[in-house]
Amino acid sequence: LWAEKKQRAVNGFRAYYFPSPLRLRLVGGRTLSPDAVFDLARADGSPVLTALEVCMDRHGTDRSRILRQFESHREAMETGALSEALKLKRGNRLMAVFENATSLAAIKERMSGQPAFASFSGLFLFGLLDDLREDFDAWTDLNGHRVRL
Repeated sequence: LWAEKKQRAVNGFRAYYFPSPLRLRLVGGRTLSPDAVFDLARADGSPVLTALEVCMDRHGTDRSRILRQFESHREAMETGALSEALKLKRGNRLMAVFENATSLAAIKERMSGQPAFASFSGLFLFGLLDDLREDFDAWTDLNGHRVRL
């Protein structure tokens, strides 16, 4: 609905569950399967390769798993694993949707304390599900700055 209203294109949407998960091979044999992958057009029409994660943290008990998953996304960005898997020549960003504000704040705080995320801070976009339902432009980066899609 947002893309239609803003006259933006969402192309190549591939969800985790259909038709089959995209598995990215990472260093050490680990794999990463984003919840979804798609191209989201900027206002000028240029595509932005985007991975999506929906972070349901089970009332704060699953934050370590989410942080490990984000570490895997950072590694995939660093190595170009998503671009390589899709045979593209451009990097990607991650849009992370949280249902719980406390969990979102805790994850951002833990990520901010890790130097490995510093140069990727603008590529990790965060939003609360309820906020995004009201305003899909309510994304912030790791440093808390509003991000224009």
